[in-house]
Amino acid sequence: MSEPEYYTARQLIVDPGLQRDLVKSNYQEIFNNYDPDSLGQFIVSRRANGTLVILDGQHRWHAVNQLDPDRKLQCQVHDGLTKKQEAEIFLRANAQAAVNTMAKYKMAVIAERPAALRLEAVLERFGLKVGNSAMQVSAVTDLLAVQTWPNGEDALEWALDVLTTAWHGEREDYTQLERRHGNRPYRGVLIQGMARVRQRYGHLVKKDKMVAALLTLGSRGPENVFTRASTLRASLGRTAMDATVARVLVEVYNSYKKQGPNIDPWDFSTPVESMPGPRPAATALLNADVDDLL
Repeated sequence: MSEPEYYTARQLIVDPGLQRDLVKSNYQEIFNNYDPDSLGQFIVSRRANGTLVILDGQHRWHAVNQLDPDRKLQCQVHDGLTKKQEAEIFLRANAQAAVNTMAKYKMAVIAERPAALRLEAVLERFGLKVGNSAMQVSAVTDLLAVQTWPNGEDALEWALDVLTTAWHGEREDYTQLERRHGNRPYRGVLIQGMARVRQRYGHLVKKDKMVAALLTLGSRGPENVFTRASTLRASLGRTAMDATVARVLVEVYNSYKKQGPNIDPWDFSTPVESMPGPRPAATALLNADVDDLL
């Protein structure tokens, strides 16, 4: 490990393409309780042009830059890093920190971690992006988890294909999908529930019939499915929400009589096919064997 170097806040920068969004509450706490002796060490990348980019410590840096911009800060400086290596260091530095999943996912894509790249490729095929709007995907951990199921890659692609075909369009009645937070077609349990249907029934469940069945629910279709599943789960007791959504989706599918045969009703007594144990955290799902960059 090289000796620490010292730079003022003015000499350091934040690269928005390499950092999560500023969490105002985190910054405000540091700002309101400013203590220069507890700032700790900053992790910095010195790029070829001499720019000093913060990889870890942006909230502390924002506070210092406002209150004491000429203070010398202790920095662990890395030279000659690629963008991939910079992102990898960010992920390692924040592995146990309360950094939101989308920020870690963004860095995992830049760091070229396999699970993140596989998911990014799937989302790109359907013109989707990770984000918080009604027509974006925020449930990154749920999607990463689906990829780990038996036949999970196929199930995830099928689920996104159906949901996108049914509810991501330009028709006038889709405007409510943008306005109503509860009417999100890409909420995690809805994607997982649809993936469960594909996982269990395979090619017996037909995309065209499922799309047509979903369209009968109208412009509040995603909210309708989620509400029905929530009500059903309350009456059934301890059932997994994604399996309960799957049951509702099978009921919707079988209620549509115009295309093809029905599939067997969803049976909760049949074990749900998945990896054993609790759902892993996003950090664990994004982890991969990488070179020791530190």
